[in-house]
Amino acid sequence: MHQEMKSLLSLNALHAHKVYFSGPLIRKNELDGMGQKVMGEWTDVWAQLGGTTLSIWNMEEVKKASEAGTEHPPSYINITDAFTSLLGSITTKPTATQPSRQYPHVFTLTTAGANLILFSSPTAEALVSWGNAIRLSQWEKSRLEEIYTAALLRTSLPSQGKDWPSPVPQTRRVEGWARVRVSGHTDWKRVYIVVGSNFSEHEGRSQSPSQGKMKKPNRMSALFSRSSSPPPTPGTPASANGGGDAFSGSQLHLLTSNKPKDRKKPLLVVTHVTQAFAVYPERPEVIPRSTILKIEGKLAEESPELGTGPGIGQGQGKNGRDGWVLIMPEQPEGWGIVGHPELLKWVISIHDIFRLYGRPQGWTWDPRDERSLMYAYPVGPGKDVCFKYWIEDLNALIYSLSEPLPSTCSNNYPRSSRRCHFCRSSSSD
Repeated sequence: MHQEMKSLLSLNALHAHKVYFSGPLIRKNELDGMGQKVMGEWTDVWAQLGGTTLSIWNMEEVKKASEAGTEHPPSYINITDAFTSLLGSITTKPTATQPSRQYPHVFTLTTAGANLILFSSPTAEALVSWGNAIRLSQWEKSRLEEIYTAALLRTSLPSQGKDWPSPVPQTRRVEGWARVRVSGHTDWKRVYIVVGSNFSEHEGRSQSPSQGKMKKPNRMSALFSRSSSPPPTPGTPASANGGGDAFSGSQLHLLTSNKPKDRKKPLLVVTHVTQAFAVYPERPEVIPRSTILKIEGKLAEESPELGTGPGIGQGQGKNGRDGWVLIMPEQPEGWGIVGHPELLKWVISIHDIFRLYGRPQGWTWDPRDERSLMYAYPVGPGKDVCFKYWIEDLNALIYSLSEPLPSTCSNNYPRSSRRCHFCRSSSSD
């Protein structure tokens, strides 16, 4: 295995065992994966977030097990692709057997389809810490995925030195069959994907009136938003944030087929892509066969034919909702089980078309460059702490604000905010 991959394995192991936050909560399952109300009860639990795994112990069951001299195992929630929101307080309606009760400092998780899990924190400080811990864990995971993508590119393509002009020609359009899963849905669906710029009318071009005016979303704005549909905010140019030209008209279309009639009515249109990376598989031995990539951006024009689940996300508005799409391109016949060529074809094409990470001019591997897939790559004797100080910095920042606590929180930090970590880690060396 290449040394870059060995280093990545070490960072992934550190992330998986890193404890972000733990403490008592009161939990209630509110909606199932289809968005239907469930008859859940408020239950005292103890929770711990390690990596992207939220471990939850039912305190009543733990007490019973302790009295019986046994142990009660926790339940687990993977929060990698979850959406979280801070709600404030919830007051329950009185029933024949239970009086009305208020549950303060509530945050929610949506982890599969349109499910909804409520958690009540004991204090406002704990609420902020849970929100930051969840979002930080997700952000660090996406950073590791970007670093993994950089390692794939550097070890799989020719002439990928540390300092090089990109020899990979610019891609203006790519299309083909793939299986996809969209945030807010639980099933995988086989679709025909077209990624390009300047779609014609007969190709179902998105006609949002602000498509050409909306700048790249600055996802830090969602962190401090007091509305579930934050207005567009000025973004930074592609040269500064590593992603996307909001004025290029770049779009990704999911289609039922490649027939002309189906091109007129996309199942989904994705615009304003902010991240696109290969997904690190569960086991390192699967890396040569892994073909899954993930993109994040604005999802619009969703069709009911897309699949089961009503489709949910953060920041719903006239430009669409914030969300993600997992893409597993189909392998060309005769390519066997090696998935890198097809995976990298799509990754490079999406980077080019949406102008991500310095493309189409060329990637940069400089960890000091905000455009880079390897921005703030942990190095030196303190690399084992990874992004250790982020949560303390963010907690202090929010506590110092005069604004109320945010009601809606993005599931990932913006690329532009990463300079805070880099400055902090540099000054602490």
